[in-house]
Amino acid sequence: MESIKFDQEKEYYGTIRMNIKRFRREAKLSQEKLSEIIGKGVSYIRNIEGENSKTIPSLHALVRIAIALDVSLAMLCAGEEDKVEV
Repeated sequence: MESIKFDQEKEYYGTIRMNIKRFRREAKLSQEKLSEIIGKGVSYIRNIEGENSKTIPSLHALVRIAIALDVSLAMLCAGEEDKVEV
C-alpha cells in the first residue's frame, strides 16, 4: 500500500482557523462569548484562531462552533477555491 502524504494538512487547518475567525467576527461575537457558548475556555478559541497555533479543534468542537456561528461544517472547512452554498 502506498504511503499517503499529508503536505496540505497545515493549509487545511489554516483555512479552518481563518474561517472560524471570520464567521465569528461576522456574527459579532467575541472570543469570550463564543467560548462561553460552546462550553470551552477562551484560551481554546484563542489557540484555535492563532496564526501559528498547533491547537487542532476536535470534530465535536467544530460542530459546536458551526452551530454557534450558524454556518455549516462545510463552510468552516471551505477554502477560497471551494464554493459552498448555504
